[in-house]
Amino acid sequence: MKLKKSIFHILIGVILFLILMISVRKTAPIVRDVVHDYRIQNTIKKIVPSEGKITYEAIEEMKKLNPDFKGYLVFDSGIIEEPVVKSSTVDYLNVAFDGEYSSQGTLFYSYDTDTLSQSMMIYGHNVIYDSSAKFSPLQNMYKQEFFEKNKYVTLYTENDIRHYEIFSVCTFSLQDRANDYRTYSLDIPNFENNEHFKAFSSYLKDNNKIYSDIKPMQNDRFLNLQTCLSWDISQHTLVSAVEISRESY
Repeated sequence: MKLKKSIFHILIGVILFLILMISVRKTAPIVRDVVHDYRIQNTIKKIVPSEGKITYEAIEEMKKLNPDFKGYLVFDSGIIEEPVVKSSTVDYLNVAFDGEYSSQGTLFYSYDTDTLSQSMMIYGHNVIYDSSAKFSPLQNMYKQEFFEKNKYVTLYTENDIRHYEIFSVCTFSLQDRANDYRTYSLDIPNFENNEHFKAFSSYLKDNNKIYSDIKPMQNDRFLNLQTCLSWDISQHTLVSAVEISRESY
């Protein structure tokens, strides 16, 4: 009887040990990436002023850290403060700002977007294990109250400071891309004719999840932020903002 109990306890111990090892194996990369991102954020905080506008000198220092640096995105409420990069050779979807591998990646411009574009697109991860990392906070923009508190965004480019107000929060899927011809307009960096702009503005209006009294005009300039939904990675969140002012450093 005692022997059976001993064997039973040994088996339980082995099972618990295996469960622990599997758990450690799964969580270790997450812990690594969280710590990695924390170190990067600390490095950036030494450059970026804790209060007030970011200076031109800070922008130049960021470029020294990473030559692909093209801007610094800041929600005025503080929910997102991240560098933005662009590269034709590095896939920043899984590369951190310091060039090392990270599942969190780095915010990056679409391949055909630059600061001269009328409608810029920035991509970033929704980090399911960290609700404050990268574009994770965008999941809450569907809530009107949250939107009202976080609708102002500032983009510090290499040459100027641009202020935006969010007016649309919508979702779309690959299936939507196939079924609604208007989605092609979401990828157009410059609206060359009225048809392009009408497709863009009508799609955002018809699919908007929040209320905004802003009515975008064809000559406006836009900033679009895109990420995936945490509960359905086949769905994407698109947050669109219109430029309301611009200033020099």
